[in-house]
Amino acid sequence: MLRFKPGITSMVVSVLLFYLVSITNAMDLKISNATIKFGTSGSPSSDSFKFIGKFKHTLQPVDLTSVPVTITVGNYSETIPAGSFTGNNAGDTFKYASNLPGINKVKLSYKTKQYEFSATDVDLSELDTLVYVNMDLTDDSGCIYVEMKEKKDGSLKANKKSQSIGCSSLPQFLGKTTSNPDVVFVSESTNIVFRQGISATADLDSTSVKLVQITDDTNTSSTTLEVAQMYDDGDLDHGDDIQGDGVYSCIVNLLIPSETTLEYQVIAKSLNLPKVTLSSKGVTLPVIAHLTTEQVDNAISTADKAKSDYEAFLAQTGDQQQALDLLVDGLESDPNISDAGIEENGQGAWWVSADGILGAIPVYDNTQYRGGSLRESARKAPEVNLKSDIEGVGKYAAPRVSFKSTDDDTEKVGSKKAAIISPFFYTDEADDIEALLEDSLCPEYEVETFVDPNGTVDVFKSLHKYGIIVITSHGDTYYNGLLSLWQDKFGWNFIGGQVIILTNSFLTNGNKANYESDLKLGRLCVLANGRLAILPSFITYYNANFPKSLVYVGSCRSTYNSSMSDAFLNSGARTYYGFTEYVLSSFCNTVGKQLFIDLVTNEETTGEAFTPGQNDGSIPAYFTMHGSNNLSIADTDLINGGFETGNLDGWTTSGDGRVITQLGSTIPTEGSFMGIISTGLGFTTSSGSISQPVCIPSLSEDSTSVKLKYDWNYFSEEFLEYCGSQYQDYFTVTLLGTILQNNTVDSLCGSVFASDVSFDRGDVYNTGWQSKEIDVTALEGESGEIIFSAGDVGDSIYDTAILIDKVRFEVE
Repeated sequence: MLRFKPGITSMVVSVLLFYLVSITNAMDLKISNATIKFGTSGSPSSDSFKFIGKFKHTLQPVDLTSVPVTITVGNYSETIPAGSFTGNNAGDTFKYASNLPGINKVKLSYKTKQYEFSATDVDLSELDTLVYVNMDLTDDSGCIYVEMKEKKDGSLKANKKSQSIGCSSLPQFLGKTTSNPDVVFVSESTNIVFRQGISATADLDSTSVKLVQITDDTNTSSTTLEVAQMYDDGDLDHGDDIQGDGVYSCIVNLLIPSETTLEYQVIAKSLNLPKVTLSSKGVTLPVIAHLTTEQVDNAISTADKAKSDYEAFLAQTGDQQQALDLLVDGLESDPNISDAGIEENGQGAWWVSADGILGAIPVYDNTQYRGGSLRESARKAPEVNLKSDIEGVGKYAAPRVSFKSTDDDTEKVGSKKAAIISPFFYTDEADDIEALLEDSLCPEYEVETFVDPNGTVDVFKSLHKYGIIVITSHGDTYYNGLLSLWQDKFGWNFIGGQVIILTNSFLTNGNKANYESDLKLGRLCVLANGRLAILPSFITYYNANFPKSLVYVGSCRSTYNSSMSDAFLNSGARTYYGFTEYVLSSFCNTVGKQLFIDLVTNEETTGEAFTPGQNDGSIPAYFTMHGSNNLSIADTDLINGGFETGNLDGWTTSGDGRVITQLGSTIPTEGSFMGIISTGLGFTTSSGSISQPVCIPSLSEDSTSVKLKYDWNYFSEEFLEYCGSQYQDYFTVTLLGTILQNNTVDSLCGSVFASDVSFDRGDVYNTGWQSKEIDVTALEGESGEIIFSAGDVGDSIYDTAILIDKVRFEVE
């Protein structure tokens, strides 16, 4: 690794600045001025950088006031949370400013097509001749290489005489590297399947795709160690499902003797720029020891004892604060406890055991409140300015709120699937919200309800499937002041008190294997009787890509600070509602129900349905909104018909259904992604289908027909050998219960040609892309379900797969 400092050399050096966001490359970037300066104090954290440039733009502008923005330069990366940017009235210019070390200025104008960002007091100690620079706007991207030269003072400046190399045609990584399983246990031999998607491009040197491990050389630098070649060959021995789908895989066996954290990433090279090594977003792989029976017993007994001790101290002193002080004193003197403290504002206690298990107890009368009720308190209620954010006082965090917007560019929720999760309080607002969603016919929502004992930990692992998420439970905020060594080990993105949500899962020695990794990595905590509660890091870890979701959390302190809202918003959710303090259930019932009447029945946007300043008048607890105020859940359009989200947002999958960027040389008919359903490829054996509820558009005064249109391409190993046999794999399209298309092997045998991919049994033929147009005018204005299905007939040995793209309704 090279570290540029004043006086290192007088020669001109070439530095390539890699500007990568996502596959869409909506921004064609140019650099007009770029500098990197190195601090003279000897401290790596005194470095700085600044970039100014212009861009061409092809997509709708991104509203930076409602999305997180991540900027990375070299080994330095910082995420600016959603809600941090301000925008002008026209909605075409956005700014961010900070006086803290790190990113201190970002400005982006869609009007002038200019951008600028800068940072001070950062650490660029691992800067190499290839500097990785990333500016992730969530829904926008750009990519450029810029040659720079070293000045006499050792700083780097853009060489305006050099050629800037746009890299929209270069290989680009799709998301981050994944591992399965995603945790390794000490001294257990484990086969790990690593996968990485790479965009379809002829410029990729496929032999250069390799998994590398990032290792520390010293306290201030790191290097990479090549681990394995990665393949896109459909060979299950390499962990690869489908040949030529752009997903590269490898299997690595690990046997690690002690607890640690491993870090991996994928590298690849361009054929046109072979000296450039591209690196994916890395994946961390924790290595932990199994949770022992003794540790489980101690975690539960510590919480039980803390509860009984507190009740005894309260009876003895008659004072809640004194009782909590005595309890925490006892916990801190326990050699099995590493750290302990009182919950902010004195409504509970928390601790972390010496072996890293989080615990807590609330101390409240929960008959009225969803987390706790305060005794007599001299605390001053927060003052509210309805024209700005609600500001707190004392220990209060300052909850952010959004307000009604004049912008007509309404954003649509990315899935009509709704989850009602009610470990508690289902018969308050949750059942009414459920009824509102289920009674809606256009749009039709797919509602799943997880009530009382079904409101388990596992439900919170798959929230990313839903566009509408309603949670009612007890909640609180713990672990403010936790030792930094534990925060570092847990990898929390929010430093300070952590909002928790109680579940109806209970830890026992019989089920400890289900929860041990989350307990040891700070994603779950243990309450009395072994009840488990989730932390924000649990949401972040299991839910990487929410489909522009709306989230309502009806629990105490769900917006006491931004730890939980950021976990959702920074992972793709668009709007998050919650309560700042211990909240009356009756108030949640009233505002939660009215919110969804406005969202569903009155078809209002998230901002229109929200009235700032509402509170329950007791403590008070304010109802607040974070994120986008222009989100609609009532839109009736078919969702993600081109699969351009890069996943199956909006669709329900059964069996083998996924999204890919290519199948051999076959690429999408539009955009960068396409859907695929199969009779079972790779590790999958179940035939696949994708479906979603739809509203057939109504005719307008100027229209005479409504048509369903889509593109399809049928690949099969059944061709040509089994034409005329009983092996008639099929592709079926059904709308509102009526079959609109049904193709079998025999119906296509006369019009297929050899493919450049193979499945596990050998040669594959395909039809090529076919465009389908079906008149559905007779169904205009009706609602129901559209289903694309693949089926296996006769055996499950020879496979069939159908590509699908550009699904839409058109009124003509």
